[in-house]
Amino acid sequence: MKVLRIRIFQPHAHYRIPFAFIRRYTYPIPPYSTVIGFLCNFLGIVRHDDERFNLIKEGLYLAIYGNFDSITKEYVWYRNLNKEAHNNRFGAINLRQINNEVEHPGGQIPVDLFVLENVKIIVYVFHEDQKVIESIYEKIADPNSLAGTLHLGRAED
Repeated sequence: MKVLRIRIFQPHAHYRIPFAFIRRYTYPIPPYSTVIGFLCNFLGIVRHDDERFNLIKEGLYLAIYGNFDSITKEYVWYRNLNKEAHNNRFGAINLRQINNEVEHPGGQIPVDLFVLENVKIIVYVFHEDQKVIESIYEKIADPNSLAGTLHLGRAED
């Protein structure tokens, strides 16, 4: 039985807790769904309706361990792209200027974002089909074969 161990270092990371809105809290380690998405990125699976997604998910076992040095709080502005927020900000759906300067569509909302610093994660991956483990390992060994940039959590991390 072969198990793949993946060691990951992230200078900054945010693994969003989905039920927090104005304060964007983070999990201390990435949840299983985030790691599964990370593995799917390795294999070039980008949609849940891809039949390879079910082949990966069935028979997959994960163990996720990790720690971080500290948590910082960032104060950021998130854009809200719904029509009502846009109308409240600009007065009409077809306007995008304030003080004669063109701005992004929609409204904005201030958000407290909690970010983990110097995150060290170890993921153990086992799959009943060893070919899945081998294909993940091949992608790790040759990162030039990846279709895009890998990220665990937010894309900017």
